[in-house]
Amino acid sequence: MWRVLLVVNPASKMLEYILVYRWVLRIFLPGTVPGFSNNPSTKLRSEAKGEVRVMNAPIVTRNWIGYLCESLVDSGAMPTWEATKYLTDNLFGEAPNPHLHESKAPYERISQFLHRVFSPIVEAATRTIELPAAAMIHIFTDISLIGSSAVLVVYFPGQNRPHQLLLLDAVRAWDLVFPDAEAFNGWAEERFGWITEALATAAARAHVEAVAVSV
Repeated sequence: MWRVLLVVNPASKMLEYILVYRWVLRIFLPGTVPGFSNNPSTKLRSEAKGEVRVMNAPIVTRNWIGYLCESLVDSGAMPTWEATKYLTDNLFGEAPNPHLHESKAPYERISQFLHRVFSPIVEAATRTIELPAAAMIHIFTDISLIGSSAVLVVYFPGQNRPHQLLLLDAVRAWDLVFPDAEAFNGWAEERFGWITEALATAAARAHVEAVAVSV
C-alpha cells in the first residue's frame, strides 16, 4: 500500500512539499491521494512501546458539522447564526458550488475555507495523541481555481528535528459539497483517521529518536 510520508531537512522550504504534491497529483488523480488506512476505527499502535500514549480511534462518527461551527464561534470568526449559514452555503448542495469562486478574492476565500474545514479535524487528532511540548502542527494550502487545491498537514516535532508530512489531500473547492451532514461527517471522520494514524507514527518516531540521542 502506498503511504505519503515525507521527511525533509528542517531548513527546507514549503516549495518542497508543493513539488511533491504536484508529483503525487499527476499519478493519483482523480480522487484523493491514497496511502493511508481507510478504516478510521483502526487500532493505533505506538512504536515506542507505550512511551507515546495513543487512544483507539472510536468507531462512531462524530458530529463534525457541530464541531466546525463551534470552532468558528469560539475563534471569534463569526456568531453562531453566521457560522451555520457559512457552512451550509459552502458545504451542502449540488456541485459545482460557485460561492467561493464568485467572491472578489477567490484564492483567499478558498484558502480560508479549507483552513476552517481542516483545522478542527487536525485539532481533534492532536487531542488523541500525546505530543511533546515543543511539537507543532501546521496546515498549508496551495490553491488552484481550475484544478485541485492541495491541503498539507505538517508535523514539526521541535528541537530542530525533521518535519513530517501527515496528510496530503487534493480538493476541488467547487466539488467539496455534500448531500447531507451524515455524508460530510463520514468524509471528515475518514481524514481524522488518516491524520491520527500518521501523527501516532510520527510522534512515536520522534520519541525514539530523542531517546537514542540522549543515550
